[in-house]
Amino acid sequence: MTFPRIEASSADARSVPDFKSRLSFGFPDFDQMLGGGVVRSSTTTLIGPSGVGKTLLGLKFLQAGVERNEKCPYFGLYESPERLMAKAQSVGINLRDALKDGRLVIDWHPAVELAIDELAVELLQMVERTKATRLVVDGIDGLRQSASRVERIGLFLNALSHRLRDAGVTTILTEELPLYGEALQPSTLRASAMTENIVLLRYVEANSALYRMLSVVKQREGMHDSAIRRLTIDSRGLHSEGFIGLTGLLSGHPSVAPALSVSDPGARA
Repeated sequence: MTFPRIEASSADARSVPDFKSRLSFGFPDFDQMLGGGVVRSSTTTLIGPSGVGKTLLGLKFLQAGVERNEKCPYFGLYESPERLMAKAQSVGINLRDALKDGRLVIDWHPAVELAIDELAVELLQMVERTKATRLVVDGIDGLRQSASRVERIGLFLNALSHRLRDAGVTTILTEELPLYGEALQPSTLRASAMTENIVLLRYVEANSALYRMLSVVKQREGMHDSAIRRLTIDSRGLHSEGFIGLTGLLSGHPSVAPALSVSDPGARA
């Protein structure tokens, strides 16, 4: 069976975002950084290395939706549904009831299973079938691995994001960065250029301790807080607070500076 190239379909030029309507992550400090949340029908890319919190931040976004009785699909390319639910439960994100009653839909496709055009059809059909308002696609790298020609991925993601906007769904994408090295690679910039919002998550070493960092790098449709904040993940959920006196956090190479805004560096995530 063959599937059409999504780039061959045209976007609906009449689709206009409602800049006054924003969707919350249910994470007050992060929502404040975004000026109240993300614009409805926009696309946001969460970029960062493995384990830094991208998936959990996406699940937090879906939790905020199901609590409002919205239909919220998760389209995954790496973690099985059971592992995903266990990960969410471990940090106080309870989605099992929503999964049982259909408010949350999990569609899991290992990256090696399907070709990129078939994955796109599956995704768009799921959005249409569920009448989704929120969507997490976790992660872009699985789509890239499923492409027969890697150079096609930029146009593919651009076309896919347009189709999702036309469907009225607010989308969160996750994209992997190397664990070490420069924060923004050229391939990442190409993949994220078509999205309205870019959120960078990163590990930084400071005062002989390892911390998670959270920053809104880009928000096309409104003002945002440019502060770089520390992200903590524990059994009580996701929390953030400011870094004080450090520079070079975005590059992953902070300079020597006064102590962080926590009294005990050992109490890190």
